[in-house]
Amino acid sequence: MSVNIRWIDLEGCVHFRDLGGHGAADGRRVRHGLVYRSGSLHTLTPTDVRYLQDELGIATVLDLRSHSELAATGPGPLVDAGLPHYHVSLFDWPSEAETDAVDSAHGPPADFAQGLSLGQKYYLLAEFAAPKLAHCLALIAQTNAPLVFHCAAGKDRTGILAAILLALLGVSEAQIVEDYAESRRRLEQIRRSLQREPGYERMLRLLPPDTLHAEPETMVEFLKQLQGVHRSIERYAEAGGLEGSALARLRSRLMTAPEGS
Repeated sequence: MSVNIRWIDLEGCVHFRDLGGHGAADGRRVRHGLVYRSGSLHTLTPTDVRYLQDELGIATVLDLRSHSELAATGPGPLVDAGLPHYHVSLFDWPSEAETDAVDSAHGPPADFAQGLSLGQKYYLLAEFAAPKLAHCLALIAQTNAPLVFHCAAGKDRTGILAAILLALLGVSEAQIVEDYAESRRRLEQIRRSLQREPGYERMLRLLPPDTLHAEPETMVEFLKQLQGVHRSIERYAEAGGLEGSALARLRSRLMTAPEGS
């Protein structure tokens, strides 16, 4: 495991880690203890909640799950304990009764990415949800205390936001890919955890087999396509609505000072 990747072991969540530690070209590093990425948080134990609040100081939850996922499981014990909960659904799964494409106001059609690689699916989701992802970045920028963002597994929707955030902070592509691929360490645990939850059993059935991995090539392809279309991740974020002041705040708050300064 890279020294830049710090897992947080919890009783009720198998995929929770610190996004800090990655380095930029000028010698700065992403600060530890400010932004965390995670899988679903609804099974956290009281011990987990106390640790996350009292020891890590987490004060905000940014939830990337769909409306149906949120309705099925609730926001989770951290929010029940009083933490602010920002729900920004990147797309919505259709309900059991829906057999046609979901309304375009809520998400892409159910078969929108049929036949595409996982990296290409990430790209399409990032394009579709660009304003929502820009909103997430602005929320991260405006927080003053540690924050956690999460989806269900913690590798796809969460992985897309993590990659874009790290790229905007100047982290190298190699480290972004490494951070994404680190999810492989606990993929089987993540899968088993979700299978035990009635709200996610159908989701796992709907997912094509090629989505149940976190290979480096997937993130390489995603970044290449996003940068190829927009020329840079910064231009992509700006096109989605991220203001320059929010980007400056992200960089000043989340990065250490350059070496030697």
